[in-house]
Amino acid sequence: MSTDTIPLTSAHTERTRFRVSRTDSSTAGTVIVGSDEIGITLTTANLSVNIIDTTGQVILSSAPKSGLKFSSLLGKFNVGSTLYKDSQGSDMKELIYTDDGEEWELV
Repeated sequence: MSTDTIPLTSAHTERTRFRVSRTDSSTAGTVIVGSDEIGITLTTANLSVNIIDTTGQVILSSAPKSGLKFSSLLGKFNVGSTLYKDSQGSDMKELIYTDDGEEWELV
């Protein structure tokens, strides 16, 4: 794994802050709807959500996923297998982009 692509894993104890924004920058302040293309970026680092097309693995990368729709949060992401255990022994599971995913909430 290179330093510019990091697998995105689920967390049991904390939330990760992401910023969801329309990729069409000329529409700042406009409400986002399902058909809008979005970018998802970390608020703490210059990294964005991207997807490895061949495996569906969701990663953090310096390049955002192009063509990602806001409606994808309603059923295109799913928690996958355990990648590793953290220092407390908790399973760190990968996030997968799939046609049969779960609904994710923005809070």
